[in-house]
Amino acid sequence: MTVRKYFRQGRASPFEYTWPAGRGIPGWVLQHKVPYGTSDAAHDPVMQHDLPINVDVRSIICTPILSSFGEVLGYFDIRNKQDAEGFTVADQDMLMALAPAASIAIQNALAYQQRLSAETELQESYERLRALAANLEVVREEERTQIARELHDQLGQALTAMKFDLAWLTNRIVDKDEALGQRAKAVTTQMDTMIKTVRRIATELRPGMLDDLGLAASIEWLAHDFEKRTGIICLTTVTVPDVPLPRAPSLTLFRILQEALTNVARHANAQLIEVRLDATPETVTLQVHDDGRGIQAGEAAGLHSLGLLGMRERAQRLGGTFDIRGVPGDGTIVTVIIPVKSN
Repeated sequence: MTVRKYFRQGRASPFEYTWPAGRGIPGWVLQHKVPYGTSDAAHDPVMQHDLPINVDVRSIICTPILSSFGEVLGYFDIRNKQDAEGFTVADQDMLMALAPAASIAIQNALAYQQRLSAETELQESYERLRALAANLEVVREEERTQIARELHDQLGQALTAMKFDLAWLTNRIVDKDEALGQRAKAVTTQMDTMIKTVRRIATELRPGMLDDLGLAASIEWLAHDFEKRTGIICLTTVTVPDVPLPRAPSLTLFRILQEALTNVARHANAQLIEVRLDATPETVTLQVHDDGRGIQAGEAAGLHSLGLLGMRERAQRLGGTFDIRGVPGDGTIVTVIIPVKSN
């Protein structure tokens, strides 16, 4: 048991010492869990006479403060009773009567301290996880950039060269073998489709248009491409200033819109999506409203909704907010607000 201060006549006296069980009067009380007192402290065999706090001690009574489990939490140490030779049994009983109240106070203080410590550790763990997630997102974007570059520069160019070679061969054989020529033209058409698919995948992996054309044009392109691929009508309303937005919030909103549109296609059974982008000097707001079945409260708050968790984490990482709610008979509304100045 460790003590850090004593009180003499209402004033604190710094004194730090650790008593092992069985050593000194506090150690004896710690070991036996019962009171100990003496009216002849100078000759008491248990008393540690070499400690500075034990100088000029005539009488002493030490009573344990026990927890609800019978463990010693602390002790009362009263010294040099005024106007008397020593402490009485009545004094001991009075201290023992005070012990339960002191025990409750100590246990509450320890519980509160443990709670604060646990909350601090939890917050630190959360911050570390967020930092790790942010780092993983940076790595993921770098990998996307690398893959997009390889698709565009290597596969895309190779497919384009093959298309020209195939067109040359088609022109040579169409007059000699009409059936073979038609088959070659069909392959050329498939090649065109493949080239467009590669370009679309590369653009989704690394939206270079964010740097070249800005967030507004990129969102309009994404909505138009989604409508063309899924058949779901996707209307966009963009009201942003001419000043270009920073890269970080632009990329975050682009990725969130990608995930939101994917969720609509997979789960909403919607026929119409309205995408709205608004910006002020302080914030930029993205809202996606579909006319599908509407997300349920349990789905929105579910820990297994990794897509929703990812969108929320992206927004919070930049100090923004993410909200999703289902409207009975009116689909689902996703609203993301990202501060611009802090980014």
